[in-house]
Amino acid sequence: MDHDVSVNTHITISTSTEAPAVISSTTSSDETYVTTSQLSQLESDLLKEICAVAPQPQQHSQQEPLINILLKQIDFLQKTVTSLVNKIDLQSNTIAATNINKSPFTSPPVSENVVTLAAATTVTPSVSSAPKIAPVLPASPPTSTPVHTPPQSKKQFSRKQVLIVGDSMLNAIDETELRRDAFVRVRNHPGATVEDMIDHARAHCRNIKHDGVIIVAGTNDVSRNNQEENKNKPPRPTGADLSKLIKELKQTLPAESHIAVCQITARKDSTKAMSDVQKLNAEFKLIAEREHIGFVNTSQFTKDHTGRKGVHPNDIGLDKLHSTFEKYVRKISRL
Repeated sequence: MDHDVSVNTHITISTSTEAPAVISSTTSSDETYVTTSQLSQLESDLLKEICAVAPQPQQHSQQEPLINILLKQIDFLQKTVTSLVNKIDLQSNTIAATNINKSPFTSPPVSENVVTLAAATTVTPSVSSAPKIAPVLPASPPTSTPVHTPPQSKKQFSRKQVLIVGDSMLNAIDETELRRDAFVRVRNHPGATVEDMIDHARAHCRNIKHDGVIIVAGTNDVSRNNQEENKNKPPRPTGADLSKLIKELKQTLPAESHIAVCQITARKDSTKAMSDVQKLNAEFKLIAEREHIGFVNTSQFTKDHTGRKGVHPNDIGLDKLHSTFEKYVRKISRL
């Protein structure tokens, strides 16, 4: 088989990475631009041509210069392609290493240099020479171990509401200083008797379902019984009035509400009045036990803790009353 191959043809390959490879021929004044993939095809065609020419001994001496040229060009072409692939591999690894230190939630930016190089060379490496670049995947966001919080009951996060309702003995009691353990309301009605307190307590508990109610009354009942115009009259039925008041509160308040009656404080205005206080306190205590309600003990409040008129508390007496109410409010808050 004859193969016509021109010995005078000279091929020049440009290896610049800024533009496609160029093959120029001395037999033509026009330059032909080919891509790297076309160069690979040229390599294959040239190898076929060499295989076709090499087995013919009689033509070997004549074709020797052309074969040498072709082999050198092929070898140079292989080195060029390999060099380009290595450059791409190096730049890709550099980009990957740079993006490792960046936020794991953003994708690595595409380098313009890599895009330009790939577009300029249009390299299509073979399977054996393809760069093996491990993809840089964004790291998953850190997860924290959930902490189990047991559900809280209403009793744990809601403050109980306590009403302290009474006569003028509450005039100087500051309700804000009693709100450490519960939300306390202090409602005072000067001159009110135990009987009067029935209507007052009903009004205060109509719209608010208190968790606890402390009754402070009885002082005015003692005062009225000792007035000059009442000395010959039978004493007021204070005990019976207290039983009616407790019954009214039980019907108005929730079943779990706590009711307590406060012991009448000591006084020094007259011996007869102090004797009546002691009798009523004994009766109040019996009623509290019978009705299963609380009894607030104020025995630490003596007649020396009263003011000039011997009825209302002085500064020391006020502190003692405040301390007594504070302790009982704390008791209600823990029920």
